[in-house]
Parts: sequence; structure tokens; C-alpha cells
Amino acid sequence: MTGRRRLWPLVLACLVGCTPSQGADPDGASGQQTTLRADVLFSDTYCGSAAVYPKVAWLGSTAALNQVFDRFDRSPGATPAVDFSRQAVLFIAMGQRPTAGYALDFANGRVQRQGETLEVRLGWREPPAGYRLAQVVTTPCLLIEIPAVSFSALRVVDQSGQVRLTGRR
Repeated sequence: MTGRRRLWPLVLACLVGCTPSQGADPDGASGQQTTLRADVLFSDTYCGSAAVYPKVAWLGSTAALNQVFDRFDRSPGATPAVDFSRQAVLFIAMGQRPTAGYALDFANGRVQRQGETLEVRLGWREPPAGYRLAQVVTTPCLLIEIPAVSFSALRVVDQSGQVRLTGRR
């Protein structure tokens, strides 16, 4: 009976910690889909020279974050504090656009990892065709903080399921 009592804490820990969304495979190497919590650190429609071209990039250090943040061509405030021993930042840029009405929206607060691919689903907002809008150059971008996990490929998917950007870690 004493042996069974010792097993209960282990069984309880697995029931609590080994959920289907988390899995027993924290690195996702088995190909199991894992949902990760994500938070927006910065979002704007004018991100300056850092966002002239469409891109997705993994920023795994303070130096990499500062390099992007410094290229916003204006002072958006202090660079966000990130604990890079546990977190990392995704930089997503729509690229230079000719009018107002373009934006990136990350409202769900989650990213998915399937095997070696990290997928970010977001709202890729474009103005309706024929709409009269202010002619001003915009460069929409997002900085999203996520847990530092292993993966090799990045994929950004819009609200209709279209792949908008791909990248490598």
C-alpha cells in the first residue's frame, strides 16, 4: 500500500501537467501541435525603415530587439523589457504601403507550433479596393513576445488562411 501512495503524486502531476495542448514533448519534436501564449509588445502602422519590406524575423536577444526598435525612425518609447532566457520576440512587418488603411492585428494571443514550424495567425488588414484614403506611406508592424521554444521555420497566416510570410529561425 505504501508504494501506491508514493505513485499518486506522480500520477496527479502528470494529469495536471501532461495536457493534450502541452504534451509530454515540450520541444514539439514529435510533430504534435502545441499552443503557446503570446503577447503584443508593440504595434503600429508606421514602423519606419525597420519595416519597409514584408518580413517575419525571430529576435532572440536584447541586441536584436534593440536593432529593430532603433530603426522605427521615431521614438516609440523605451525598448520593451524581455527576459530572453525564457522568451523571444517575433518581428512581423507588412512592408511599405501607399495609403492609410493597412494594419496588422494579433488579437488571439496564441501561436501554434507543429513539429519544426511555428505558425502565427493574425489579421492582415487592407483597405477595400476603390476606397478613398489618405495617401501617406505606412509600414505596419508587430512585435510579439512568445516563449523561447525550438523550431526552424516561421509561417504567418492571415484571417482567411492565406500564408503571407515565411521565414527561418
